[in-house]
Amino acid sequence: MKSIVLLIALVWIVVFLLLAALLFAPQARAADPWDKADLALAGTYLALKAVDFGQTRYIAQHPERFRECNPIIGRHPSESDVIVYFALGAVVDAAVAHFLPSKWRKIYLGARIATSLVCVANNASIGLKVAW
Repeated sequence: MKSIVLLIALVWIVVFLLLAALLFAPQARAADPWDKADLALAGTYLALKAVDFGQTRYIAQHPERFRECNPIIGRHPSESDVIVYFALGAVVDAAVAHFLPSKWRKIYLGARIATSLVCVANNASIGLKVAW
């Protein structure tokens, strides 16, 4: 049941982002091409998100020892909650980054790297392992 609620919430977020894009479409232009810096930032972000995914999956596999701090997926998410959350999150982040102008794309990806790095480092400091 929790997975369904999470999926519905994430679908609403995607729908909201798509509607916002349509509302501002007349003012928008084609997405800026990605340069090497954009690709490096995106690769770094995806690598950190993969580690965060593995750590969050480890939390799901060991609910007696750990609890999740992310309120969207709850204190004790199931593995399917974790998979859905990270898969949809990756799609949303990629779409947002793609349609941002090049300057803002770098800022967005840099901010996402910073927040992911804090999460991964905190998780590692409390002994979380990565579970693929």
